Amino acid sequence: MSSPSPLPTEPSSENPTPRRRDDSLMPETWQTVDSAPTHGRPMDRVVTWMFLGCIWLPLLLMIFFPSLNSNRENRTLAKFPGTDGTKISFHQLDQYLTDHLGLRSVFIDAHNRIKLAAFRTTKQKVLLGKDEWLFYNAGQTVAAFTGEIACTAEIKDRWRRTLQQRADYLGRLNIPYGFIAVPDKQFVYPEKMPDNICQSETGGYTETLLRELSDDVNVITLLEALHSAKQQGQVYYPRDTHWNGRGMAAGFQAVIEQLAEFVPGFTSEKPCQLEIVVREKLNRCQGLSDLIGDQPEPQPTILAFPTKPNAILINTPGPYNQLEEYYQKKKGAVQVYVNDSERVRGRRLVMFHTSFSIGCMRPLMAEHFERAVFIRHTPEHFLAFHKSLIEQEKPTLVLNEIPTRYLTLDPTTAYCADDWSDAPFRITSQNRDRR
Repeated sequence: MSSPSPLPTEPSSENPTPRRRDDSLMPETWQTVDSAPTHGRPMDRVVTWMFLGCIWLPLLLMIFFPSLNSNRENRTLAKFPGTDGTKISFHQLDQYLTDHLGLRSVFIDAHNRIKLAAFRTTKQKVLLGKDEWLFYNAGQTVAAFTGEIACTAEIKDRWRRTLQQRADYLGRLNIPYGFIAVPDKQFVYPEKMPDNICQSETGGYTETLLRELSDDVNVITLLEALHSAKQQGQVYYPRDTHWNGRGMAAGFQAVIEQLAEFVPGFTSEKPCQLEIVVREKLNRCQGLSDLIGDQPEPQPTILAFPTKPNAILINTPGPYNQLEEYYQKKKGAVQVYVNDSERVRGRRLVMFHTSFSIGCMRPLMAEHFERAVFIRHTPEHFLAFHKSLIEQEKPTLVLNEIPTRYLTLDPTTAYCADDWSDAPFRITSQNRDRR
């Protein structure tokens, strides 16, 4: 039986030299640590500086080059904390940094392009159709096209009551009221939608609602006219939500023809003569492409003009500048035309409209009225209607124009309740936040 090995002993004062270490018995990691250099490798330093640069670059760009960040989200970005006189909070600062951090738009554009290529849609609600056509896909726009949402009795009643309320108010003033529904692009070009998205065979939500509303309100529909016009060429821009000049001309002609059904003096009215002009060097702003950061080949702008214009755009009356401020527009929210033609003497128009009627529609419509006031409202106020303006202008016709996608919204949230009070609506920016 072998004897146990002796325990190690401490070195004595007579023999102070420590016992030699056997490096072959040490763990490998210990040997590596002992042999590591005292300074980092050059590549480690490069990686460290690159990492720090990536972290700080967006913040530095936001501070020194704020103009590099473009807004592609079709919304108002957060303002710097305390700008509106409100108390500065951490939430405001966080929202501001989120909206304005450098390179944000670059990453959003890259993200949207990848999603569009892989899934044919994006977080920004842009749908890729056939032949590179783009369609707006926000909210329930496509669901109304496919019939996935039902036009319930409650929805019909809300829209009927809202529009009937206006018609009744104007009726007491002996003013006809017309409601113009501009078809969204997918209703005119269903063949350009993806194969997996098909239009409802029964007409779906939109056609059902418009049919119900026409029993009580003068609804002006343009779908049939646009279907006919597209035989002569495109009536909508492939990569934008809006119609072009050819489509607007067809819509304008349909409006004038249908006004004869309920407006005195329009029984024999014919649309003014117009010409379609293609401006090759005037590149169209392609809204849906811009929204996803895509930059396709420039597309010419198609316009429509009266061949012999009589209506003249005049300076906007001073009080209406406050209305422009209400809609947060620098200019162009309110336009006034006058026409000295004897043929239109006594006709006065007030038209509340969206971006679909800017440009060509206003001068075309103005050819049929002695005085025409156009109010372009924002999407948040898509059913704008101001009693004080109507009572001041004393029009012989009032029109509301909206694209059909707004029909999926709740009409009772589209205007201020004070519009229907006994006191006239005050045109002042102080009312802005109540809508």
